[in-house]
Amino acid sequence: MESYDFRCSRTVIVYRSSLTKYLTQIPVIFDRVVTNIASAYDPVTGRFTAPINGTYQFNVVISAQGRHRVVITIIIQ
Repeated sequence: MESYDFRCSRTVIVYRSSLTKYLTQIPVIFDRVVTNIASAYDPVTGRFTAPINGTYQFNVVISAQGRHRVVITIIIQ
């Protein structure tokens, strides 16, 4: 279990999720939301909305089996 120190003066935004099944829809809607501090991720729409201005880091791991192709696009609006 992850722990966070909320006594700092900065706003903490943490989001972590994963897929537990084969993906067939676009946009990606993660079916396993592990952490969603500040509720920036909407599990109904699949959208992450930054609640404040700042720098955000996204780490993405994607894999395909056999001869399947994977195409991903991250859109910043």
